[in-house]
Amino acid sequence: MDLKPIVDIFSGPIRVRGGVKTSSWGKVGSSSRISSIVSSTDETARLAEYWLGAHESLPAHVLFEDGSVQALDSFLRDHAVRVLGESVARRYHNELPFLLKVLSINPEHGLSIQAHPDLELARRLHAQAPSRYPDPCHKPEIGLPLTPVTLLYGFKARERLREMLDLFPELRAIVHEDEFDQGSELFRSAFSKLFALGRDGVPAVVTAIASRIKRDGVRCPEAEVFSRLHLQYGDSDEGLLALFLMNLVSIQPGEGIFIPANLPHAYLDGDLVECMACSDNVVRAGLTPKVKDVATLIEMVTYSSIAPVPIVPVKDEEGFLVFTTPAEEFEVGYVAQGSGSYCISTDLGARVLMSLGEKSVVRSLATGRLVELSDGEAALLPIQSGSFEVICQNSSVYRAGVAGIPNAG
Repeated sequence: MDLKPIVDIFSGPIRVRGGVKTSSWGKVGSSSRISSIVSSTDETARLAEYWLGAHESLPAHVLFEDGSVQALDSFLRDHAVRVLGESVARRYHNELPFLLKVLSINPEHGLSIQAHPDLELARRLHAQAPSRYPDPCHKPEIGLPLTPVTLLYGFKARERLREMLDLFPELRAIVHEDEFDQGSELFRSAFSKLFALGRDGVPAVVTAIASRIKRDGVRCPEAEVFSRLHLQYGDSDEGLLALFLMNLVSIQPGEGIFIPANLPHAYLDGDLVECMACSDNVVRAGLTPKVKDVATLIEMVTYSSIAPVPIVPVKDEEGFLVFTTPAEEFEVGYVAQGSGSYCISTDLGARVLMSLGEKSVVRSLATGRLVELSDGEAALLPIQSGSFEVICQNSSVYRAGVAGIPNAG
């Protein structure tokens, strides 16, 4: 009787496939970048997020060579040390500490104005309201545009805020000229007053601004975003006023934008890859029909003018363009869309490789075992499993691993 050799799955690439979330803010049908990942035939589906990680709310799945499947969070609980190494497994409690996503944002809707709590606040919120804040950990993240991406990011410079007041005197209901010499208290006061306007005060200011834009033909990026989102959210959403206080930023493919804890932000349109600490904690306060937690957001937000500076990646010895951030849970890099071959080592840590595009091939140089990755699929490379050739065939590959501590097992 012929016996097939037992394949050590940890000696080669392990195929992984993520899951999809729909949301009101997702692009519709084939207009979504995610549509080619899931091969959706539903042209009415709002395909918002593709998750590739081990978060329990939507874990990716390991696809074994015999056709069986296992959720990635369960797989890691069984094999964390073999995959991640002893130090990472111990530090992150046998969990993958980062999460890759693809977002596809409908410009007619945008995402909510939100912030992610720091570690101390995350633990407190989780203890108080675990159904709303499911994770006792923070959520630093970086966005890497696939198309031009527009977002709100922190608070404007005072000079730009004055320009908004000149264009829209109605905003003086929440910002007074004599507050400009109060440092960061300017923004704390403005945010507090904005969200205190309530159901009666917000519509009056929103409708007055909308009338001014139409009557006077006011033209600026903020006016364009306001008018677009006003159609979606009507007169009563505070986020329509908050956007005038915040930086309106455009980020291009090839750049990155890091979002630290407690920074108010909102992606407004575009397609992008995100890499973040594995958490789903979001504190929302505007531009959303979802539950808001205004009191917490006002308490936690960093109140200072922040000049958003896109991160420019640096090519490493493996040929990947790598983005440096303060986050310990992840480091992410990519190779641009095209065709080519790259060599990746796992001597210092496990890697996750997500392929976007036609096809990528990941092959172990030690064993010859390989996986072919279609759009959105990934290869998990266990720690100390050797070196791998990555062949891009009209594709881009995003490489993620743990950044902040030694990864050697």
